[in-house]
Amino acid sequence: MLRVISDRLLFALSCAALCTLATWAPLSVQAATELLTKEQVAKLIQSGEAPTSPLFQTQAQRRVVFANIDYFSPTNRLPASASPYALYSASRDFSGITYEIDGQQYPLANLLASNSLMGMAVVQDNQILFEHYAPDHGPASRWISFSVTKSISSMLIGAAVKDGYIRSIDDRVADYLPRLEGSAYGEATIEDLLHMASGIAWNEDYEDPQSDVSVAGALNGIALTEHLAKLPRQTPPGERFNYN
Repeated sequence: MLRVISDRLLFALSCAALCTLATWAPLSVQAATELLTKEQVAKLIQSGEAPTSPLFQTQAQRRVVFANIDYFSPTNRLPASASPYALYSASRDFSGITYEIDGQQYPLANLLASNSLMGMAVVQDNQILFEHYAPDHGPASRWISFSVTKSISSMLIGAAVKDGYIRSIDDRVADYLPRLEGSAYGEATIEDLLHMASGIAWNEDYEDPQSDVSVAGALNGIALTEHLAKLPRQTPPGERFNYN
């Protein structure tokens, strides 16, 4: 199922994360971001001159960290498929496309020139209609996926149901993560989580160091489930969408 996700498409889609975390002016092309090496950024983080959390790093630091996450955090490699689903180039002229902000029109070139944009792709069926990268990135660039991971996770859940590893998305989360037994998260169903409707109170404030997204984003494994187990229920599961 994951064969349909090519490296270049995943990179281009997930680069939106940099725009999400950045504060950038759409009215004019910004000056080029300072280019740092991963060794320079690592020294800044180790010395305490740069935050460990990407949420609070500068654009120049994120540009390095997001493209070299395996240098800054433990990672596991998943082998590429021997027979990936092919995407074919079918270039279209998008130069005439404009976008509107506060009633004013801007050409697509303004967005593409933004130092917050590392890559963009437009794909229809199995054809790549448009592809663009920042000067220091390209089709072979790797990039942290952030929220794109949710789509991949949902595909894997579907595969796990089909292969019998998960009985049903109607099952409780605690049936598969016993550490969450007795918690509000544990009582929600897998489907509730897939719809981001767990009903759990969650703070998604990217500028608050104490928010759930800030704290949980730095945790993995047991430490993450321990944090999730402490969160209270806000609404009945399945009733309200809450992006997180």
